[in-house]
Amino acid sequence: MVQSLLADRFKLALHRETKEMPVYALTVAKGGPKLQRIRQGDCVPRQLVATSGSQPLTQRDKPLCGASNGIWGTGTANTLKATWSLSLSEFCDILSPLLDRPVIDRTGITGMVKFTMVFAATQTAPGPPSAVVPDTTTAALPSGAPSIFTAIQEQVGLKLEPTTGPLEVFVVDHIERPSEN
Repeated sequence: MVQSLLADRFKLALHRETKEMPVYALTVAKGGPKLQRIRQGDCVPRQLVATSGSQPLTQRDKPLCGASNGIWGTGTANTLKATWSLSLSEFCDILSPLLDRPVIDRTGITGMVKFTMVFAATQTAPGPPSAVVPDTTTAALPSGAPSIFTAIQEQVGLKLEPTTGPLEVFVVDHIERPSEN
């Protein structure tokens, strides 16, 4: 509906292209990953919870598959702690909006994994952080927690490397001032 509205009101015409853009590549750090593999039945499928409206009582001790069981703002307002039970591709999707560029998975690790990570971030409202402190140095942050870059490397055994990679983008071919109501 939105596409139709934009095309009708603004005469918007666009197409998709793949371009080489700045990204972070999530790779395995020296020393290897510090992840727990999740086997079938170790987590509760999201579809089960969505269908029933809540997590079954018999499975309340298990994490939700493909999700973060996080506590945002623990200790101080700038410290985030979360336990993830997901694929690394899903983790990249979560990291991308927190950083200054998209994250792509180049670890070669498949399947679901579980790990806990504590890191420093800025937060303007309750809930997930609006922006993560992009500090790649080892200098202490206000909360005393490491940057997300350091936390991923030291606590998870992965690293974020700045590079370029193929990303799908929208290219605007034509647009006009909106038509009258």
